[in-house]
Amino acid sequence: MATFSITQANPNDDKLYIYPTGDLSGCTAWTANGSIPNYSCVDEDRKSIDNETTYVSMATSIYLTDLYEMQNHTSETGTINYVKIYETVRTTSSPASNMNYYIAISPDSVCTHMYLSSNQNLTTGWAKKYYLWETNPSTSAAWEWSEIDNLSIGMKAKSPEVRIDYQSTFRPNGAGFVNPLISQHKHKDGSAGDANNYTEVDEYSQDGDTTYIKNTQTGTLNLDSFLLPDHTTESGTITRVSAFVVSKLLTHPGFSYGEQHNLLITNDGGTTVKYSPLFGVTSTTMWQTDSYSWLNSPFSGIAWTWAEIDSLELGVVSYIGVVSDDVAFTQLYLTVDWYVSNGTPEIQVSQVYAEVGYTPSTSTCYLNKTEKISTDHARNVKMFNFWNGDREVYDYNRSSKSMVLQGREFHSSTCTSGCPCNRIICTRNMARNGATITISDLEPSYFNGDYRITQFAWKKISANPEHYEWMLYLEDAD
Repeated sequence: MATFSITQANPNDDKLYIYPTGDLSGCTAWTANGSIPNYSCVDEDRKSIDNETTYVSMATSIYLTDLYEMQNHTSETGTINYVKIYETVRTTSSPASNMNYYIAISPDSVCTHMYLSSNQNLTTGWAKKYYLWETNPSTSAAWEWSEIDNLSIGMKAKSPEVRIDYQSTFRPNGAGFVNPLISQHKHKDGSAGDANNYTEVDEYSQDGDTTYIKNTQTGTLNLDSFLLPDHTTESGTITRVSAFVVSKLLTHPGFSYGEQHNLLITNDGGTTVKYSPLFGVTSTTMWQTDSYSWLNSPFSGIAWTWAEIDSLELGVVSYIGVVSDDVAFTQLYLTVDWYVSNGTPEIQVSQVYAEVGYTPSTSTCYLNKTEKISTDHARNVKMFNFWNGDREVYDYNRSSKSMVLQGREFHSSTCTSGCPCNRIICTRNMARNGATITISDLEPSYFNGDYRITQFAWKKISANPEHYEWMLYLEDAD
């Protein structure tokens, strides 16, 4: 049966949406929820998201990847302008600053050939994230349809532990060990050091010149160590222990400085003592704060324990050199930084798909010659009534020019198996694109020309053999 042709020479840009069809072997480490395997949890149509019903999830502080094989394209041709990947994702609690989530693409479906988006900010509500690749990241050249057919996409993420941070402060509450070879510091009034020295340095806010201990003995060491209270309800992980001392010079008679001091800690009553680096004081008017921190226990070499905190003593040892710089210490205290784990936020992904933006090629569809053609050439006519009773009629232009074609597609000598369906799909795609089409080979020839497809309707009469009735609604392209 004779046919007529429909040509779309300058199609509008179009989009193809493709969805996961399988897990990429060796590249799925997330957990499936609500369905198996993983890809079936994220393969919903872009307009139909099931969120909590099916999703994949992860909650670890190491990177995990999930990649999915994608649908092939069908009859699309033309120039590919970009590939944009969309993913619907959330986290179950407020993300930590070092939570990382990347949209991932593998142009050749090889795990190690993976390219990542920028880091995506996640929220506790479902949100659609996307990233666009204008060219194939593995070649830096324009995408090819064969590469679309070999594409895998997905995500790579890590979710670190969320911590609630605390700091506890411990102040001297008693006399610690005494070294029989080293004198203790004196009180402010000059009395010899004794078991009450801790009362001079235990303030919550340093009291400056009001109370302090001092070293005024040139060429000698002074040492004091103080007991600390035990911890109470603290039970988290310790990350840092820091010792602090507040000091100043009482006198500075020379041109150089001769005072030095260290902070000290011990966990066994003075048998094993650990010291900070040396500090020096240079002011007789301003109180100076010095501190030193231990991330791990210097006694065990591993993380601190609360039992160790309970056994600690804190002290100071000072030395006055040849220059007689008398020194005073008004406050000592210890801080313990610790945290309680609030768990690892779970990252959930409920949908993954790709949008392929392309400019279709010039294409031509064929349909059997029409069985019926109807046209409507209505005109835009206006009549005006004037005040003196006259009337005038104006024909401004043709308001519309429409044409409806009716026909059938079925097996024939020119249309073999599968042909009727392919012809219907071809015309449907042109109608969806919306660009101008050109009709040729209709009879009489004055029906040929440029149109826009406003509707294309069809009805399947039988499946075997294939048989369709169709109606093509057109309007003038002008």
